[in-house]
Amino acid sequence: MKLLEKISTLFSPAQENENNGNGFGTTLGVFIPNITFMLGVIIFLRLGVVVGTIGPWRMAVILLLSTVIMVLTSLSITAIVTNMKVGTGGVYYIISRSVGIEVGGAIGFALYAAQICSVSLCISGFAYSLQDVIGESNILLIEFITIGLLTLITLVSTSSALKLQLFIFVILMLAIVSIFSGSPDTLPEASLPAFYIGGLGFWSAFSIIYPAMTGIEAGMAMSGNL
Repeated sequence: MKLLEKISTLFSPAQENENNGNGFGTTLGVFIPNITFMLGVIIFLRLGVVVGTIGPWRMAVILLLSTVIMVLTSLSITAIVTNMKVGTGGVYYIISRSVGIEVGGAIGFALYAAQICSVSLCISGFAYSLQDVIGESNILLIEFITIGLLTLITLVSTSSALKLQLFIFVILMLAIVSIFSGSPDTLPEASLPAFYIGGLGFWSAFSIIYPAMTGIEAGMAMSGNL
């Protein structure tokens, strides 16, 4: 029992922050979580489909509009946090202290639901991608195993979870390099059925791509530990 207590103390978040001095830092605490979320399931599984459906020019407009919104949001966040010390809760902390606990609490429920949807989206995307690699398998089982392992890693050590994201970040960079270094396949147009039956409108495409630009919330959620 004493050995287990020592191991638990060694990997506790409080001990990690004490050892590191400045908590998780800008790189592991903000930059890596933001980038890994932005270059995630939406970009790899839906960007090519959306571009092929609506065309590159409209896709460029969507990326430009999404970037403008993200930059304006980042500037607004920067203006707010310069006047307060952000505590645990990230986005919720900032909103609740800016507009009041009552309104902030109501928005907090929506933020909580959004986080659940984001986790579900990423895990499902990973499961479908893994199925393409290992062949036909039980998607639901892969999802349960994945969320179980992630929960276990997070409970053992938050720092370990962030370091794991660094490993995932390297894989993402290598995947992007492989995309640009590969050669395009030439397939007959008739062999490629439409992914979206009935086509895809501009705002529908925007609603698919834009969530990838909300990755700044991933780093803000860690702001209380920075």
